[in-house]
Amino acid sequence: MERDYGAEIDQIRQELQQMRAWLMRDHLPPVKPHAPKEGPAVLDAAGNEQLNAVLSQLLTYTQDQNAAGAVAYTGTFCSGDSETTKQSMWASAVPGNELLALNDQHLIEKVLASVGNSQRLGILLALLQKPMTVNQLIEAVGANTTGQIYHHLKPLIAADIIQEEKSVYAVIPHRVQGIVMLLCGVRDLIDTRYTSGKWEG
Repeated sequence: MERDYGAEIDQIRQELQQMRAWLMRDHLPPVKPHAPKEGPAVLDAAGNEQLNAVLSQLLTYTQDQNAAGAVAYTGTFCSGDSETTKQSMWASAVPGNELLALNDQHLIEKVLASVGNSQRLGILLALLQKPMTVNQLIEAVGANTTGQIYHHLKPLIAADIIQEEKSVYAVIPHRVQGIVMLLCGVRDLIDTRYTSGKWEG
């Protein structure tokens, strides 16, 4: 019986890729999110009144359209130091049915897989604070080598979440709101004011 060297080589390559992925998975320290804490009020009385008016419009839309609901969100986020501050601002309203249909194309799992890795998320959160070089990212996330950083930067670039310009990496401006809103969703999911979920590690 003749050996199929091509198949054996392919098998070895696949095993090496799996080993590399396994080794790289835990090379950076995991992100340790803090439980949400209430801070000073963000909006004054007039701002809260405006939010209640928007909520009333969303309820009317939901009833009139016999829809699953609707979500309105707005925000502002600043990143960078005093010399390089960039501000993102957004205001959107989305039908609930549109949100529920996202998984029809398996988009949710693809996005969560792209940003859900603890080390990759650590890099992403560091870049939300300010643009950084690879060496700065090594220090910010506690990596040991540039290879570890590049390993996690690659899928974030491929997903069009971050960009590189003159060896400096930054979150693409129109992606900031999506990341921040994901963090808002996580904050809601771990909020223990009304219930206590058991998140398994």
